[in-house]
Amino acid sequence: MTGPWVGRQMNIALTAPCVHDSNEMLTQTVGAALAAVGAPAWLTWHMEETARIATQYVAGRSDAASYRLLLNADPDGVTLSVTDHDEPGMDDSPAWLPVPHTHLHNTPASWPAAHALLLERTGDGHIRLGSHSPWTPPETTA
Repeated sequence: MTGPWVGRQMNIALTAPCVHDSNEMLTQTVGAALAAVGAPAWLTWHMEETARIATQYVAGRSDAASYRLLLNADPDGVTLSVTDHDEPGMDDSPAWLPVPHTHLHNTPASWPAAHALLLERTGDGHIRLGSHSPWTPPETTA
């Protein structure tokens, strides 16, 4: 694997109020951050779409006053999630439980499994929706 992103590390946590168009600000932040590390255009677009879908999903299904976007880029790929839980970082606490994809209707059918959205909930009802994508294009992933 080659490219300007190889060996790059990035961790961003951004909290935004659940107000009109805050999802657009988070989506644009994702695009700018990935462009800054030299991510390929297809991956930047995919993660912007992930941010857009995830922020709309969480804001529409949570009573929280704000949501949090978590973006991590490392040599394996890019992980993005949006949650209504005030997580301190990219850790796995609290316990997140997967929700079957039958409850998630706005994942584009064209996304391969390696790039699919994962919806999770905590026992007390917090939501987290996100995706991990390797640096390689979907056509070359297994």
